[in-house]
Amino acid sequence: AEGMSSARVDLGNALPAGRRALQVMLLQGTRVDETRMCATVGSDCPDEGLPICLPAPASCSPVGLPTSTSTGDPTLHPRFVEPSSERRSLRWAVEGYREEPDRLRAAAIVF
Repeated sequence: AEGMSSARVDLGNALPAGRRALQVMLLQGTRVDETRMCATVGSDCPDEGLPICLPAPASCSPVGLPTSTSTGDPTLHPRFVEPSSERRSLRWAVEGYREEPDRLRAAAIVF
């Protein structure tokens, strides 16, 4: 919604042990947000400024830190998730201020 708002997508136990994932978040509109996405055994993404990175030579961008977008153009945020010995949930979260209604679009490719 316009003004202060938050959105969340949770896919419980969606990432089997030993599998990788590519998580993607698409945001649009004029806003200032704190964004998080993770693969976790917990109920929330850690509150840390961790980078989201694809394998080299792709560059990293900050996650968990405020992001400002004023153009209204869509922004795409990818994150590569390494395999683990545990089954994990895939989670996305956005909190912040919006000057217009918006949606959080989340997707994951598990492989």
